[in-house]
Amino acid sequence: MMRLIYLSLCVLLCTIQNVTGGKLSPTDTLTWGEDNSRSGYSGDHNMDPSVVGSAQFGQLWTTSLPGNYIGAKEQIYSQPLVYTLDDGIQYVFIATQQNNVYKINAKTGKIVASRNLHIPFQTADVVPCTDINPCIGITATGVIDATTDTWYVTAKTYVNQADQRPQGRENGRYFFHAIDVNTLEEKPGFPKDLEGTIAKNNPNRMFTAGIHLQRPALLLTGPYVYAGFASHCVQYNFTGWIMGFDKSTGAIVERFSTQGGKEPNTIPGGGIWMSGGGLATDNKGSMYYSTGNGYASQLHGTPVPGRQPPTSLEEAAVNMKINDDGSLSVVDFFMPWEKEALDGADKDLGTSPLELLPPSTFNCPNAKRMGVVTGKSGKTYILNLDNLGGYQMGVNKLDAIPQAPIQNENSVYSGAGVYPLEGGYIYINVIQYQTHVFKFSCDGSGNPAFTKVADTPEKAAYVLGVGHGATTSFKGQSGTGLYWMTDVDGYNLRVYKAVPEGGALQLIKSANIPGVTKFSRPVFGDGRAYVGTVQGLLYAFGSPVNLPLTCTSPNDFGKTAINSTSEVKTIQCQANTYSQIKSIALKSDTNFQISGLPSLPIDLPAGQNLSFKAVFAPVAPGPLSVDVAITTSSGDVKFSSNTPVSLK
Repeated sequence: MMRLIYLSLCVLLCTIQNVTGGKLSPTDTLTWGEDNSRSGYSGDHNMDPSVVGSAQFGQLWTTSLPGNYIGAKEQIYSQPLVYTLDDGIQYVFIATQQNNVYKINAKTGKIVASRNLHIPFQTADVVPCTDINPCIGITATGVIDATTDTWYVTAKTYVNQADQRPQGRENGRYFFHAIDVNTLEEKPGFPKDLEGTIAKNNPNRMFTAGIHLQRPALLLTGPYVYAGFASHCVQYNFTGWIMGFDKSTGAIVERFSTQGGKEPNTIPGGGIWMSGGGLATDNKGSMYYSTGNGYASQLHGTPVPGRQPPTSLEEAAVNMKINDDGSLSVVDFFMPWEKEALDGADKDLGTSPLELLPPSTFNCPNAKRMGVVTGKSGKTYILNLDNLGGYQMGVNKLDAIPQAPIQNENSVYSGAGVYPLEGGYIYINVIQYQTHVFKFSCDGSGNPAFTKVADTPEKAAYVLGVGHGATTSFKGQSGTGLYWMTDVDGYNLRVYKAVPEGGALQLIKSANIPGVTKFSRPVFGDGRAYVGTVQGLLYAFGSPVNLPLTCTSPNDFGKTAINSTSEVKTIQCQANTYSQIKSIALKSDTNFQISGLPSLPIDLPAGQNLSFKAVFAPVAPGPLSVDVAITTSSGDVKFSSNTPVSLK
């Protein structure tokens, strides 16, 4: 009997070993938002707040990507993915707007392999939409299948690969790729050209790559991969699409248009873009997402239950059944009661992803499973995932949702941060305003009650770009939660204690990252965080960092009027080890000035000091900050070659 059990166990283990690739560390990140719920929480990345908040946690390295198509720097809109291979080494996988893919050592930042998939599409063919400029290639975050060591991405390009000029929208193409993570070579039978695909639910709609943009992160669930599409700045006769693929063969198993008829095929709308957030699933056969503006407006003020969805899914949160063959069936929907007014004001519901809240924490008697989505109107909607609410089904034809919408001060383009420990919190990043923190509870009627309990001291940028929220804990322990966010102005990376103190979040770490990509989200590996930019650089933060100099930092200049100058501050630095100071320079900023620099290079023995002056002279509004980068050479490999000095 024992021998039989042993043989059975051997067969099982051998089977598992044969179908899995890599080593798949718990600290890996294989998809946008940590998992298919897209909530952005993880307790597996060894992020100890006592370390993150210390001087030993900081910038470990930057890697410059060499792509320079038509003389442009690489731009990283597709978020990094992190995966440990059979060699036991963790790697960061980067895809860019120039259609280049990179495999980078996660610890050292060394580029191990790279490959160009196609020439990129050019922004010149979709002007005046210059949100992504000058190249449009791999925009969406891909996904890694750890069972087959396959990295799936979509890439926008042209028919003619030999012509570097703009070739016109009619010559644009989208390809679905399956890439071997070990070699970066294509898997057999790939890539797949999507041009001319006819919608299964509406034969009057045909996919044309030139006018569409694949922005949402890819979703891998079971044997299928799904991709969502929208437009370039609501231009041209676009429709929202979901394409589904067999992950092994690339065969298209779904080709769904959010404009499913009865509307004429000249009416655009229903794009799925979600500021780069991902299509979500509960891993139980249901898919969730949100959509943008549309102009069919089939319902036109007529209340409709969620289980009787219209064929035109504009300004909607949608639940679809994932069928066994990979096809999709619309099951339920929610549409804000003021849908047509939102269309007229270009106030997309679908600027943020519909994230699924962990039901182990976020559940009430009347809403066992919940989701959260916020749009350009600034309203945050808490939805019952088992009964989304339909259209105008509430009292007085308002929204039939478990909690009244939470009205924020301005538009929101980022998915909520979600912290499922210590009772549960969500975090909403609002353009030009503080991040708002809401504590979860259930009210006396059994409905969810998210109550605002805190703000961040810092405001988000005055322009588009504040990123999606992310949270970590140290090995899932209460009291170790951190809230991470990126922004295009001010400190570009901010890390807070996740649980508020005295009505505010406590900032424990910050960093300046010039050119941080808008709508990005920090991505985590083993004790390290990665952030991409539009200036061709990938940044890694972690511990330990040994700085050769100890300088007065951060330096807060307070509020200063535009086109005026603050009081001068003196920056003092002391050498922690013998250092040769090679350069002292601002990191690409016009709102601060430094002076009184010593003649360089200069040798600074351990314990000796140097100083220089800094002033704040803003020429733009908003929360502004920059680093002074001091480059050194000490000859001691234990010390960094750069010391950042923060000005804000």
